[in-house]
Amino acid sequence: MKTTATCINCQNELEVTDMHRIDSPSKNYMYVCCNCKNHEASYYDENPITAHKQASHGLSWSIELETSQRNMESNWLYQYNFLPTSDGSIDGTEWKSPIYRNLSGLQKLFRTIESKCKFDSRTGTHLNIGTYNADKMDMLKRFYHSLFLPLCNHLQANPDKTEQIFGRYFVHYASTITDCTSPTRHENFINLQHSTHIEYRLCNFVNAEQYMKCIKMCTEFTKAINNNFIAHFNDDQADNSITDITAYRKHKAQVTANKLIRIFDKYTN
Repeated sequence: MKTTATCINCQNELEVTDMHRIDSPSKNYMYVCCNCKNHEASYYDENPITAHKQASHGLSWSIELETSQRNMESNWLYQYNFLPTSDGSIDGTEWKSPIYRNLSGLQKLFRTIESKCKFDSRTGTHLNIGTYNADKMDMLKRFYHSLFLPLCNHLQANPDKTEQIFGRYFVHYASTITDCTSPTRHENFINLQHSTHIEYRLCNFVNAEQYMKCIKMCTEFTKAINNNFIAHFNDDQADNSITDITAYRKHKAQVTANKLIRIFDKYTN
């Protein structure tokens, strides 16, 4: 009698001899079929799957895990609903995580990523934090430079600390910004081209401890942006003493920018 197994991704049941066995951290082992072991969706495909119970603050997180090699062991990510996609800028596969609604269990997941996935100097692990809507993203775009240019300048002035927390220094695909930079330029180290989330493109996976710390810092960035800028964007509607709303918003953006710098210093000192 021939032994069969179910592919962890497509759920097809096939003979074990036609499949690849992969050690799993939460199971003794699992199998992936020949079609799925190297399958990649389009670079532009998103992973719509959500995971975990929503935290009270309403934030969500997802990561784009670029690898330098599609080694067989990396296929265990199917077990955690990662989506493998193609990316011409790297030699391996870009695995897009589900949308996490809280951070429970991610430290353990990252420890397995550290042991099973391959990385090099060309790969990054972009972090997306939401959830926003078009109106709120427009608020950030309009005051993008006041919000993020001071932080960019501070990171440039502290390259060692920047590399320590983010896992790398600025590169072409996670680049610095200037007064003239478009907020939606794809390569910006903080990118606002999406309508639902901020993309922190400088983040790079070095090890589980470093990346988890980076996520926590960027989460504090996002909370500071929400609480100190977005929450006050329309204060003039309730406060008649605000006569120049543009100047008021710019002031709130500058206050927020200083908070971002202090958060960075807290995590790197």
